[in-house]
Amino acid sequence: EMVLQSPIFPGGSEIETLFLHFRLLGTPSEAQWPGVTRLSYWSAKFPAFAPSRGSALFTGSGARAAPLLRGLLRLDPQRRLPAQRALTDTYFADLDTCGRAARPLVVGGQAAQQGRHCEQEQGCQQQEQASKRRRASDGAVARGPPLRLLA
Repeated sequence: EMVLQSPIFPGGSEIETLFLHFRLLGTPSEAQWPGVTRLSYWSAKFPAFAPSRGSALFTGSGARAAPLLRGLLRLDPQRRLPAQRALTDTYFADLDTCGRAARPLVVGGQAAQQGRHCEQEQGCQQQEQASKRRRASDGAVARGPPLRLLA
């Protein structure tokens, strides 16, 4: 959602949101997600959607982000990429948005090898404010600050 600047699953209700998941990722089966048909609110009447391989979500996010997104969006929680491992993905290797010295991000007492954050938070904030002012004066759409991971 941050990359594409729009909601991935903009459902108006729980069931609509669930079906949006299924349209993108495919309706899960017992082979793909053991135990799914035994979940409390599972229904055999759910529509059977095939996974959308060429989705704009994956193609619009860039070559480096697509595998990360696929891992994070797996329906089966046992096969889903854990957040701790996701932080070490190469997608996050260049997150020092200020260009200043970066140090490893510490998550749960362990340093994430690839995740970085800015040493000088105040400098980053000033740079982001200046960038927003430039975009606004250029008539560009004002967006939120660049993504930064903080310890």
